[in-house]
Amino acid sequence: PVQEGRRLPPFVFAGETAGDLAARHPAESAASRIAAWLAVESEATAWGQAPELTTALILSPGSAGLFFHETVGHLLQGEGASVLNGDAARLSSLLTVIEHPANVRGRGRYEHDDEGVAPSPVVLVGKGRIAGRIFGRGSDGSAARSTGSGRRQSFRDLPLPRLATTCVAQGQDDPAEILSSTERGILVEEIRSGNVDPLSGEFSLHATRGRIIEKGRLASATGQFMILGTVPNSLKAIDRVGNNASDDGGVSVCVHHGQAVPVIVGLPTLRIATIRVRSLEMVRT
Repeated sequence: PVQEGRRLPPFVFAGETAGDLAARHPAESAASRIAAWLAVESEATAWGQAPELTTALILSPGSAGLFFHETVGHLLQGEGASVLNGDAARLSSLLTVIEHPANVRGRGRYEHDDEGVAPSPVVLVGKGRIAGRIFGRGSDGSAARSTGSGRRQSFRDLPLPRLATTCVAQGQDDPAEILSSTERGILVEEIRSGNVDPLSGEFSLHATRGRIIEKGRLASATGQFMILGTVPNSLKAIDRVGNNASDDGGVSVCVHHGQAVPVIVGLPTLRIATIRVRSLEMVRT
């Protein structure tokens, strides 16, 4: 389905009211687009294995924003040590990442966290520099340092500093030109899950849907594949950021220390000049 000019995952409409669904996603239109996606994905799953390769990667707006939830947000929760600690962690100057749970719609938005504190906007990364972290009340119960980020799965659990709405600020580039200027690469349309080692910065992300880019145009659909790299090296390679930021409405759930909470991720079209991918069924043999 298409919402405000952007393509959404076909089976997910999280964060929308019944009125939204009726107005933005007419049943016949949604059904035809779902059928088209099923045809694309059925073709992709018939493809064979492909080796690991290094390539350009374009992240599309919406759920591909999970890339930054994992590689930035998880490294800036609470007091934990991470590869992003200190002044040495310089990322691309085009990258700004903001956490603000009261500023978007969907699952993950809230006016007060689970410790009764209203959330404040936190710039995690500002123009490539590490700028902030998120906190809850802490062991002393004081709200003085809290950013309104104390969350828990249920009343049975202790609140922890948790991400809620991690969004990349839009840039100046035309999304169509980002694609056309990419000689070869992969367009990532959906990232389902991932993990990162906070100390080494090594990460792996599971992408479930994408397209091959050849000579600046979208070609064949991919199967599932892994995105591999290290933080901050991979984030230094960001060289284009589009002007079309949007979020996914809260389709994802983040599990941390055994607690699952809904999260919203957002970003514009964004290109990483070079990164490793390991395909599960990406290229026709």
